[in-house]
Amino acid sequence: MIISKLVPAAVTGLLLSLAPGAGSSAAAQGQAPPISDSTLVSDSTFVQQAGSGGLAEVQLGKLAQRKGASEEVKQFGQRMVTDHTKSNQELATAAQNAGLNVPSAPLPKHQKKMDKLSGKSGAEFDKAYMSAMVNDHTKQLELFRQEAQSGQAESLRELASQTVPVLEQHLTLAKQVAGQVGADTTVTTTAQAEQTSSR
Repeated sequence: MIISKLVPAAVTGLLLSLAPGAGSSAAAQGQAPPISDSTLVSDSTFVQQAGSGGLAEVQLGKLAQRKGASEEVKQFGQRMVTDHTKSNQELATAAQNAGLNVPSAPLPKHQKKMDKLSGKSGAEFDKAYMSAMVNDHTKQLELFRQEAQSGQAESLRELASQTVPVLEQHLTLAKQVAGQVGADTTVTTTAQAEQTSSR
């Protein structure tokens, strides 16, 4: 008898919580729903990863022009400097509009890759650099596609959407040049990269 009285009350409470506008009181009190917090972190992560990657691409492109043996690798490096300098500036503007700041220096993982490549030269550099370019652009493309689809800040979503075709061109070109210099174009996951670096 007691249970039969409690069940309708529980069902009524559930229906009320699902009713349209039920969560509007939290929004009215200035409390953001949990999903917004996680999305903001996502936008911030995107800016940090994309900004750091862009800085690394410019510095590595300059390195390729100095240390590369192949003319194709040097030209690819020049293209990276030109395109990523422009996209870095666009990212900074979009991030500022979203209330975020781009990194002023590459993240440790990108710095480590630059340090490793700076110790190589000639044909050895060409292979290592182009292998890195295929890897990096595959991951950057995934990062920008995710932001274009699920980013919260409109300025960042638009930037990501506009940058995806450029990154697709870079990846296609990177694979072509990598094939010309005999570079390994196998894409490693983050976990695989960490295992390799720890050995």
